[in-house]
Order: sequence, then C-alpha cells, then structure tokens
Amino acid sequence: MPETKRIVLGGGPGTGKTSIIEELEKRGFRCYHEISRQIIKEQMALQTDVLPWLNLDAFSGLVIEERINQYNDAMPGINFYDRTFIDSLAYYYKDKKFPPKQWMDLAKQNLFYKNVFITAPWRDIFINDHERRETWEQLVDLHRHFVFTYEKFGYNVIIIPEKSIEERADFVLENIHG
Repeated sequence: MPETKRIVLGGGPGTGKTSIIEELEKRGFRCYHEISRQIIKEQMALQTDVLPWLNLDAFSGLVIEERINQYNDAMPGINFYDRTFIDSLAYYYKDKKFPPKQWMDLAKQNLFYKNVFITAPWRDIFINDHERRETWEQLVDLHRHFVFTYEKFGYNVIIIPEKSIEERADFVLENIHG
C-alpha cells in the first residue's frame, strides 16, 4: 500500500489556490477544498458573529475542527489540501496573538509533507468580495505570516510561480516527485 502524503497548498485568499486544487482534482488527485469560505457563508446566513472579522476564536475553532476532519480523512497516496489548520494559526500571529496551546499541539502532531506550496499575492488575479474582505495591503501582510508560520513548524516553503493554472499544478507535482 502506498504511503499517505498530505500536500499543502497554503496562502491568502484570492491567490489562486482553489484553481490549482481544481486542476489537480481534474487530474485525478484526491483534494480537500477550502472550508473557510463555506463557514463564512453559513454563519452570515445564520447572522452569527462567528466570522473572522468579528470573532476570530470561534470562527477558527470551527475551521480547525473541519480541517482536522479533512486531515484524518486522508487516503494512501497523494492528498492535496487547500489550506490547513496551520493557516489558521497564521491569522493569530498576524493579529499579534498567541494561538491556543491545543491548536499548536495539533500542528506539531498532525504532520504534512515537508514541502508546503504557498501562493503569493498576485495583483493580476486578486479580488475581494463579500467573504474575502482583505485589502491588497492586508493580503501582502498575511502572506508574510503564512510563510513565517509554516517555517516555524519546520516546513520548507515553496512559493508557486505566477503562471497558468496548468503550469502551477505542474510545478507543484514536479516539486513533490522531483
């Protein structure tokens, strides 16, 4: 039976992660999709304050719970993740807060493949909307915190170049197998 590889595509909102994940899925890979946006939509419909800009702790708790479920759902072979619970920790560092210890422990105990692929802010594809409220400047700052957080947990951060979706997916695959 093949080894279980959990490959991270991390980075800020609106940087192309989801498009790359969708391309990898089309190629037959098992992919776990971003869940933050869905949780935001659900919480807005319920008119709660469990939103990243109103109650980061409660929102992050829901996100991390779902991301742990995704982690535990991995199958033998390659599994791609559109963000992980480590991305959630980066938001705490950005706000100059310390994440709860149990979340730090999760990040230390539930490991991903050593190379983490991060999509950097790319002005040509950046858009914000009702769920993505970050400005360009906030996104650039957040990017620094994603890199810092993954490196803090011992991962090798690889920035995905600004190319076509197909070329970006190829780049990720080359840097897993290569």
